[in-house]
Amino acid sequence: MTSDPERLTTARPLAPLPAQSGRVLVVDDDAHNRSLLAEWLGAYGHEVKMAADGPEALLMVERELPDAIILDVMMPGMDGFAVCERLKTNPRTAVVPVLLLTALHEREDRMRGMRAGANDFLLDPADLPYVLLRVRNAIRLRQLHAEVEQRLVEVSHEQQLRENLLHMIVHDLRTPL
Repeated sequence: MTSDPERLTTARPLAPLPAQSGRVLVVDDDAHNRSLLAEWLGAYGHEVKMAADGPEALLMVERELPDAIILDVMMPGMDGFAVCERLKTNPRTAVVPVLLLTALHEREDRMRGMRAGANDFLLDPADLPYVLLRVRNAIRLRQLHAEVEQRLVEVSHEQQLRENLLHMIVHDLRTPL
């Protein structure tokens, strides 16, 4: 993550759409990186929570699902790959987009991240406007997924009503008047 304060102030601002702001969990063992990302994301309308390590992030996600997670890969103890894998194997948290942020630039590292289930792989030092765009897109993806899930519940309910109505009609036709 870049610590160049000038980059923060000279970057071209984005115009976020209100429907694309959301809850973002920033997971990084470096307090400066967490604060910098939280400041930027917050400035663009996102509600930001922060975690200093993998276990803390997993607990926070269990309490409240974020719309997206920015996850540092190189952390002591449980690294970002392991956290991502745990998130993606849990059916409740698997739908949350995970954006891995790392200084690892090798193809094998990116492949490992994707195998762990990451939705995106962001290279450090972070280009903050690019990170903002990727987060905005991840949140939109999560919102679309939620809309599809909601519509599926509605369609299922409508189907159940149709089946009940059909059953009632068939029953009434079979019952002698």
